[in-house]
Amino acid sequence: MAMNEKTRNFGINVIIMSKDKIITEGGTLAEMEHGRNTSKIEKYDELAKDAGNRLRAYILSVSSGAIGILFFSLISKQSTQLTFYGKCSLFIAIIFFGITVLLCLYELGKEARRFFDVARELEKPEKDQNWEQNIRYKVCRDILIRMYYTTLFLALVSVSIYIYSILNIADIILIC
Repeated sequence: MAMNEKTRNFGINVIIMSKDKIITEGGTLAEMEHGRNTSKIEKYDELAKDAGNRLRAYILSVSSGAIGILFFSLISKQSTQLTFYGKCSLFIAIIFFGITVLLCLYELGKEARRFFDVARELEKPEKDQNWEQNIRYKVCRDILIRMYYTTLFLALVSVSIYIYSILNIADIILIC
């Protein structure tokens, strides 16, 4: 390091300052001061959050579409040909897909509330910040995610039972 350079440690980013330029691990000091500089960990956290949001959007889409399709299957003229088990599994699938949609929407609301509370905590001085509520939101979100994965799985099992009930053994052998 040259004589005219200084090193400062701000959290995980090390800043090397010289008379010509200011370099950080992820950007300039001006970017860091304005919040545009993020560490590699924060970038991966952001990617994980985006992937989770896309996955939730897919689950909502599948569940919403499945509710409509299965409902029309249940009220169609051909539903009179279904066995009792076929009708029950179709009804159960509709219920589980509906619960999945409701859990996803509830989790979206909780996540929005968490972001609002995090922004409010960040506005406070560092010594007055309290992150206990954020931890509770994260635990609640984790539980909700596990719940809607479970209900989605149960809905797909019910659809599989429905499909099995409308196919006979000869059809299954022909498919294989």
